[in-house]
Amino acid sequence: MASKIKTPEWAILYIFAVAIDIFQKLIDAGLTEFFAAPEAANELIDLGVAGLLLIYFPKRGVPIFSHIGRFASMLGMEALAAATGGFASFWCVEIYYMQRTVRREEAEEEAIKGEQTVLAVGAAQQYVNTEDDDGIAVRLPSSTRAAAQKPRNLLDNIRPPNGGLSPA
Repeated sequence: MASKIKTPEWAILYIFAVAIDIFQKLIDAGLTEFFAAPEAANELIDLGVAGLLLIYFPKRGVPIFSHIGRFASMLGMEALAAATGGFASFWCVEIYYMQRTVRREEAEEEAIKGEQTVLAVGAAQQYVNTEDDDGIAVRLPSSTRAAAQKPRNLLDNIRPPNGGLSPA
């Protein structure tokens, strides 16, 4: 299943993740006076972001629950954040991992499509009518036409003594 997330959307996700990370670090440092219990606020933010990502990625064609690595990454990020009181939550790393796995899957799909195309073209190989050096009509596969039209290695237009065959 191909992802519907393109480069600009990944950039927006990174900006969102970095903003959340910075905001959580400001809460940890006590630079925000909005929250009476910063650890609880960080936990709520982590749960909210994780929930949003678990909804967002499958809606955009990135399976989470059927891909064990992505699911383990989400659980690991949440467990690390919970174990450190929200200090070690880096959502930009999570977005990077998701993008990396999606790009890897897309590259694999492209390779499979390319391989299938090569096999399909090889099965229905097209032939081209051409002439050899002596003017005799020949029918060659289109892939060897360029190789067949290479000039022979002749010295002063004299054939070599081995009957015109030159060592390749």
